[in-house]
Amino acid sequence: MTVVVYLFLVAVPSRSMVHGLGAGSPRAWLTIAWLVGLGMVATQLLGAILGSMAASPRVASHIALVVMALVAVSGIFYPLTALLPQTAAMVEVEGSWRTRETAGTLLGWALLGLLAAPLVLRRMARRECGSRVAERQNKTALHRAV
Repeated sequence: MTVVVYLFLVAVPSRSMVHGLGAGSPRAWLTIAWLVGLGMVATQLLGAILGSMAASPRVASHIALVVMALVAVSGIFYPLTALLPQTAAMVEVEGSWRTRETAGTLLGWALLGLLAAPLVLRRMARRECGSRVAERQNKTALHRAV
């Protein structure tokens, strides 16, 4: 739901700030829907894998910094390409949006995540024992009390 709200907060003002963005066709909105949906599946699974590999919150914060750096240079902060006029496709590789390649790449990452996540999460669960979980719960309770 957060992603839908964020998408709305970005898309609505962008219509008035980016020349030629317009309302977008139903096909463009459908493209955004499958792109966001498939992207969420792929990234959530990969996030679960990376998170399960972190031995501590400090390590998890280092992983988060690397992921944020990758996001910053990935082009994700550019306008939504599916709503841009067709003339903007000229600046893309081969002069097109390459939606098939995008779908294939996201589908590949999602499938990789679907295969790897259960294995990695099962391994992480085996490392945990009841006493470690109880110790962390006690530590959390003590921090909340302070």
